[in-house]
Amino acid sequence: MLVGIKERRTEVRSTHHPHQIMPHQLSSNLLLELQQIETIIEHDNGRHLSYEVLSQIPFNDQLLPLYGLSLGSSAVDAPCITFVGGIHGLERIGTQVVLTFLETLINRLQWDQVFEDML
Repeated sequence: MLVGIKERRTEVRSTHHPHQIMPHQLSSNLLLELQQIETIIEHDNGRHLSYEVLSQIPFNDQLLPLYGLSLGSSAVDAPCITFVGGIHGLERIGTQVVLTFLETLINRLQWDQVFEDML
């Protein structure tokens, strides 16, 4: 999972492949982080977050999306930071920390105008 706080696109882009697993098709224990990413995207509805599907990952005769998420300025000279969280074996803490932080940022943007101006 990649999260980049660099740019805000005015258009939310989505790529849907006919064989892509959607959240309702996943078992309750399979890829909880993917479900969480898609829920974050859905709830934000393009207000602060932009995303694109960077690639499709084959998994059990399905294709899972690899999302790139962005917040903030689209200016070329704006500073940026990237947060990457991965699952290593059974260890999921990296993705959970990054997703929780992303949710915190999006929630803060709903009420903190100074924070929004900084992005």
